Amino acid sequence: MKNETNNEKLKIVVVESPYDTWEDPRVGGFLKDFIGVKLRGYGHEYPYGVMPVDGSDMISTHIALCRVEADESLVPIMAMRWTSLKKARQHFMNFPGMSLLQQAGAPLHQKALAEIIEEVDRQNKDIVYTASLSIEPSERTSKERSLFLREILTMMFVSQQKAMGFPELFAGGTCRFKIEKWLDNCGWKPLQTENEENLGPIHIHHLAGELVQVMHLQEFSFWALEISRKWQHLWNERLLIKVKPLSTTEVQPAA
Repeated sequence: MKNETNNEKLKIVVVESPYDTWEDPRVGGFLKDFIGVKLRGYGHEYPYGVMPVDGSDMISTHIALCRVEADESLVPIMAMRWTSLKKARQHFMNFPGMSLLQQAGAPLHQKALAEIIEEVDRQNKDIVYTASLSIEPSERTSKERSLFLREILTMMFVSQQKAMGFPELFAGGTCRFKIEKWLDNCGWKPLQTENEENLGPIHIHHLAGELVQVMHLQEFSFWALEISRKWQHLWNERLLIKVKPLSTTEVQPAA
């Protein structure tokens, strides 16, 4: 499908939990390419040593916008990962969103997120940490291009939340890039104290002290939903590598 900026052919690729989908021969190549985009993107904006990948990559859902080349190969130009609380627990891992706040030494933010998690658990819902977003540096060619990619990203957020059954979302908006303003337009809200006072930005340790506004979303704004509808055809034509449900006849390992 062609976009309206420069007639390129684009494809969204969604790879669920490489831990569970690794036997698919495409997964290793896609994961390598997604990590490459992030290494180049983070390397362009942050000092040496900042890591855009960690152990949660193996259990996360990876969502990427790719360019379809003349030979039909897919080249990622924008990628991110989503890590759910329930999936982290399955793998005996701390929820990455909470780890972020613990490393930042932000007790009020930790308390606010803990209360959100408690309510999510009470309702038997889920919460997802959306992170590690990066755009290929060579793609940031103009303001028009950046706005186009921002619209596609908005659609990817709205559509993936729906695909996952509408979990609540948690993210950090990097203030230097004004990501928190875009998140606000999409319906995200800052974490709040018990008195419903907004908690301010914090310095993130693993981003070399970058100032980040952590935010929470339950429902997307009308604006975000409208933008999503504009580009929904791209989502409808996505390539999805999905975790296969466990067969009821499959023998379970002994405890």
